[in-house]
Amino acid sequence: MSRRTQAARVASRSYSPEQLEVPGTPRLLRLVMITLVAVACLLAATLTGPVDEAGSAPAATVKTKVDGVTATLTYAQRKAGGSLRRYTKLRLTVRAAGRTTLKSVKLRGEAVESFGSRPRVSVAEVTGDGLPDVVVQVYTGGAHCCVVSAIAPSTAEGWGPLIVRNWADFGFELKDLGGTEQVEFKAWDARFTGAFGPFVASQTPIQVMRLQGGTFVDVTREFPEWIKQDITDNAKAWQDAATEDDAELRGVAGRSAAGAWIANLLQLGDTAGAKAVVEASAARGDFTGDGATFPGQLGHNLKVWGYLTDPVVIGLTDTPAAPIA
Repeated sequence: MSRRTQAARVASRSYSPEQLEVPGTPRLLRLVMITLVAVACLLAATLTGPVDEAGSAPAATVKTKVDGVTATLTYAQRKAGGSLRRYTKLRLTVRAAGRTTLKSVKLRGEAVESFGSRPRVSVAEVTGDGLPDVVVQVYTGGAHCCVVSAIAPSTAEGWGPLIVRNWADFGFELKDLGGTEQVEFKAWDARFTGAFGPFVASQTPIQVMRLQGGTFVDVTREFPEWIKQDITDNAKAWQDAATEDDAELRGVAGRSAAGAWIANLLQLGDTAGAKAVVEASAARGDFTGDGATFPGQLGHNLKVWGYLTDPVVIGLTDTPAAPIA
């Protein structure tokens, strides 16, 4: 059965807006790009079209069509200071085989609006049922945060209810990494951002998420080649940290890169490699001075976050200076 035929079958049923409630709640290049996001937003805002003196503009529409499924996102735009724009009143409509199956659903929660960057809408197979799903992406505003998605999954009854996720600073990429017919969400583990130093020095390990049964599941370990690519980036960041002139930045950058590199190796099940990085970092002096508590904090975080069960096996401890939930 073709996807178009499947879509036509699902189109025989629909959700009403009342049934769809939204819950309330891309290494150095990425850091530079994210840090400059406010500038990018200013440039993007100049291309949004006329805004009247009252600060509002006519409703705009973004539409995309894949395999017979058409997703239409409408929104209003208002001034938000200077040349920035705030995109509000987001409503999503989905049509399949000429029939409206999701009609003008208002996005709520963290996906209620987009600041400085126009909202996007994509159609992709992200749930694994053979039918295209709809993904809306918004930006909440701020120096480097946050990217939020609202997904209308295909179901036996139509599209929905919506699933909302906050992807924090670096956002996500919809990417078919192989292994299944689904498109994965290629992202980065945002829990590492700012965990061992300031944002600008933070390194984060790759994180691949797949939507299964309405829940995001971490499937990173299924993609060792992508992890190895990330290891290359984080290992280079660790080596580059040694060239920093400022001793404090040298230490913070080195520890942050080491943390992400160690996490990568644990994703591959390489505890010996992870232990070697710990030992190399210690020998270089990354754990001296302000870094004295790092081995205990990193060990604790990696354990709580599910990267390993016993930090001692890689030369760390579970003695956090600041326990995390």
